[in-house]
Amino acid sequence: MNRPSSPMEISSKTPSSARSTNYTPQQAQAITTRASSVALAAGAGCGKTFVLTERFLAELDPRQGGRELSGLVAITFTERAAREMRGRIRQACRERLQKAAEEEVPHWLKIVRDVDSARISTIHSFCGSLLRANAPQAGLDPQFSVIEGAVSDPLRRQAVSQTLERLLADRHRATMLLVRQVGLEKVISIADRLILMRFELRGASWAELGAAGLKDLWREKFEREHLPQITEEILQAEELEDIRDLLAAVQPAKGVMIERWTSLRDTLENRKLRENLLDWLTQLRNHATVKGATAKDIWPSPEIKEEVTER
Repeated sequence: MNRPSSPMEISSKTPSSARSTNYTPQQAQAITTRASSVALAAGAGCGKTFVLTERFLAELDPRQGGRELSGLVAITFTERAAREMRGRIRQACRERLQKAAEEEVPHWLKIVRDVDSARISTIHSFCGSLLRANAPQAGLDPQFSVIEGAVSDPLRRQAVSQTLERLLADRHRATMLLVRQVGLEKVISIADRLILMRFELRGASWAELGAAGLKDLWREKFEREHLPQITEEILQAEELEDIRDLLAAVQPAKGVMIERWTSLRDTLENRKLRENLLDWLTQLRNHATVKGATAKDIWPSPEIKEEVTER
């Protein structure tokens, strides 16, 4: 929102005939726009529920087409919001029935009678009602209920664990290799996360890529997105600054540590080597070790040797 003082912002032009003294211009636009989708962005208490209720009622108004109540759906995030919206719509419909012209009375009377069955609910309740209405086609028990996260999370993880145990008991080769490589707990954790992502994964048509194509896709994404991010995080790490400070403050007296000190300093600032992050980090680790350089005369003092060893 560019103007925080405005409770609503949308792009469609509002017809002058639709303006009302009860609405701000932005609210009137949101209530009357039909040619395009409308998104409301406003803080708490700015009137979002009021606008959504009025838009719902405008769809029912016989002077604006008079759609059937069964042809409308209102989705909210919480049961409380759904109850609040239903209550507002019920009250508004009763008021309009009382004020309706004689020819409009049957229309509003029918809506008042049916408003408690209107599809005003959370997304979970709405989807649940659709599934129950089509339970045989979906292969579901019509009496199913929506499980809460506190219950579903442990059950899902238990199912993953039991499935992996069964595959291992059957000596499933791919599962055995994966568990051997990364460990059972890590495999359970990865599988659990993938289950939560299953709807995202379907949209990518990954099944058509095959194992080799999927490997190439992940590698390309890693090199394009994740590797630059990881590299930047490493280059900005406090530990590298500690190494630079230590190199500037301490120089070994002689022997192998002078070579390592020089190599570490050069490697640290070598931009060409950074292009291969793994090789660069490996060289830093190799040059930073004090192994094979424990003789006292190599170091200016025992205190410096201890400090370098600890770091």
